[in-house]
Amino acid sequence: MATAAQDVARTLKALGTRRVFALCADQTNSLLDALSGEGIPVVGTRQESAAVHMADGWARATGEPGVAIVGAGPGYANSVTGFAVSQSAATPVIVIAGQPPLHTRERNGHQILHQADITRTLTKWSQEITSPAIATEFVCRGFAMATSGKPGPVSLSMPLNVLDGDPKASVYRPVRHNWWPHDSSAMRGPEIDHALELLKSARNPIIVIGGGAWWELKRSDLAAIARQLRMPVFTTELSRGLIEDDGQICFGYAHPSFNRTFREIPASDLLILVGTEMNLHTGAPARNLIGRSARILQLHRDAGQIGIGRPTDVALIGPLKSALEALADGLAPSVTEHYQPWLDHIRKRYAAHREEWNALKNRHAGGASGEIHPMQVCASLARHYSEEVRVIIDGGDFVHWPRLYLPALSPGYWMDGAEIGALGASLPVGIGAQLGSPAQQTWVFIGDGGIGFYGFEISTAVESRLPLKVIIGNDSCWGVERRLQRKQYGRTVATDLPDIQYHALAQSLGARGLLVEDLGKLDSAVDEMVESDGPFVLNIRIARDAGRPLMD
Repeated sequence: MATAAQDVARTLKALGTRRVFALCADQTNSLLDALSGEGIPVVGTRQESAAVHMADGWARATGEPGVAIVGAGPGYANSVTGFAVSQSAATPVIVIAGQPPLHTRERNGHQILHQADITRTLTKWSQEITSPAIATEFVCRGFAMATSGKPGPVSLSMPLNVLDGDPKASVYRPVRHNWWPHDSSAMRGPEIDHALELLKSARNPIIVIGGGAWWELKRSDLAAIARQLRMPVFTTELSRGLIEDDGQICFGYAHPSFNRTFREIPASDLLILVGTEMNLHTGAPARNLIGRSARILQLHRDAGQIGIGRPTDVALIGPLKSALEALADGLAPSVTEHYQPWLDHIRKRYAAHREEWNALKNRHAGGASGEIHPMQVCASLARHYSEEVRVIIDGGDFVHWPRLYLPALSPGYWMDGAEIGALGASLPVGIGAQLGSPAQQTWVFIGDGGIGFYGFEISTAVESRLPLKVIIGNDSCWGVERRLQRKQYGRTVATDLPDIQYHALAQSLGARGLLVEDLGKLDSAVDEMVESDGPFVLNIRIARDAGRPLMD
């Protein structure tokens, strides 16, 4: 007998799914078997949220929707953090979850939860599929929902009797669409004219490229348009690396806490948001980051993201490439020449701020205290850093040093944990990204607190023989909370962590691992890590209370 599980597997294949991340469960075994029958590889994980994070990393690296499969009840509840990170990062992730038969609802059955309700506020669409006949339809609609407008996660819960049921009444056939078309018709209309008027009157414009651009714009297209416009560019979210942090056109992270050069934005008279929206770091009045008289031009595919937090003067809703090309082609060189003094000013500020970093690096180079400072870790790794190396940044204090020190060089090769701030997610995100779009190496920066969440996924990296390098900044504490508690209360509570041999744990899982306690051995340890094949965990004892940069 044909089953809905087989229909779903065929549908996923027809929609272009090349790999699935899953933790096996009673309710989804039939689907996993059907996927195997369709030749779709399944990457097994050690925790449900890790499967969602890996699908998220896959989507970030490939530009394709990521697919995860999790179990019911507590398994589904475990996946919630994965939904939250995907929603914050705006990545298209489809999670198919098992579920007990719906007729057992409200009857004290095994692993029963109202799963769709749990994630309704964490997804673009969260549904329970009640019949085998509609399984294919809901999967297709889920892909469309996840990839339309501002991307995001979708949850589809499928009861066991639905997956194993006969879909003979179904007449729905999947059609694969081109989710992220780079080519589109030219944008015209009065809004373009209004936008051009804003550009012509501006003298100090700034462009902020956000995550939405990653799905639509090619690296070569964006660089050419940015140089034609001659405006300073900053990037954020998934767009990091879509245009290189070169200090000439692009000046790094569009975040005042991660980039001192971005703090020049109060002097800007026009903020151009491309594929992103206002958030608390740019639009909050208390920040005074954007001048009250500054004008705002927003380019976005999703009308629901226009004017969040602060009114937009002009909005261009539609394909980003067409909108940018219309603006670039509509400006005469005599107009963009007016931006040159402002561009030169930003270049000088960027160069000065990089010199500050060099001075800070030299200050910590001696190691007089005998401790290893996070800046020394960055400087040692920088000897091997290139556009062929992918960087994944976790949450916490230690990771802010590489976040600020290492520039974004390539699209899909510089990722962080998104504004949701989930600790530990960088490890499974890095695994998914490396599987989706292999880099020469993927470096995961994480603290000794963060590694506790998904540390056993190192075994997943081992199984796939991934060149995943995990750099742990180990200060035996929850560094952020220790710093904040000491500042506010003068003492700490529950911030210390035990002395765990994370490198030995990695070795027990089949990876290579090394402990570094001596600054004099740091470079050789980094060299050994970079030169090794397969997963490697570098457990570095760093100075306590090193804090984070730019705490002013």
